[in-house]
Amino acid sequence: MYFEPVLRQFLAYQLKQIIANVNDPGITFIDEMFARWGDDVRLQIKKWLATTGNISVDINFPQEHMTLPLIAVVSAEDNEKTAEAVLGDFGGTLYIGGSQVTKSNPQTLPPNVYGQAEALPDDRPLAMEARYLLSVPEARITRLYIATDDADSVLYLYTIVKALLIVNKLDFDQFVGVRNLKLNGGDLEHRQDLLPQFAYMKQLTLSYDTNFDVPTSPTGTIGGMNVSITAAFNGANISLTT
Repeated sequence: MYFEPVLRQFLAYQLKQIIANVNDPGITFIDEMFARWGDDVRLQIKKWLATTGNISVDINFPQEHMTLPLIAVVSAEDNEKTAEAVLGDFGGTLYIGGSQVTKSNPQTLPPNVYGQAEALPDDRPLAMEARYLLSVPEARITRLYIATDDADSVLYLYTIVKALLIVNKLDFDQFVGVRNLKLNGGDLEHRQDLLPQFAYMKQLTLSYDTNFDVPTSPTGTIGGMNVSITAAFNGANISLTT
């Protein structure tokens, strides 16, 4: 539903793996990523990662005292794309999987709520499940604030994070419904109200399209609870007019 928790988990996991394997001769991630930067710089990057030990990845800026390096994942903006749907939303049935439907045994599945045929990732049979959704197409912006305690390391971390996002553009679309991902970034003026005094900071802005899905029913029920406005007023015996 929102990209930020997925992004936080993804970045935290990948950075942890990179740090854990930075001195493994069989893992050449840093050597490949920074192949044009020179041997001395690559050694410096590996040393920084090894001594850093942990990179904090948080949703929004933490309220308590922060330690560097830090990546803050901030939901900056979401706007409904009313031009792409009737009355600004979709309503229909989402079909998930198929009882014995695989790529090697194709069958016709009804189109999902977006009017698209279901994509099957592999040959595993999937159980058919039909879910009614209300889905609002949205244009969203998420910002990553990347901060370290020196000018060189903030550029290293920024480069690694940007590469991880670019490599996974297609997977973000397939698994979390993030489409048309665009990346823009640059240096950011130091904010003493948010960060320690001696911090260097870069911002990476993610612009993308997605859908806000609500697993409801035509009668306004979610998980057995009627959340419609008619249920609220009828239950309280309150008239809409005065």
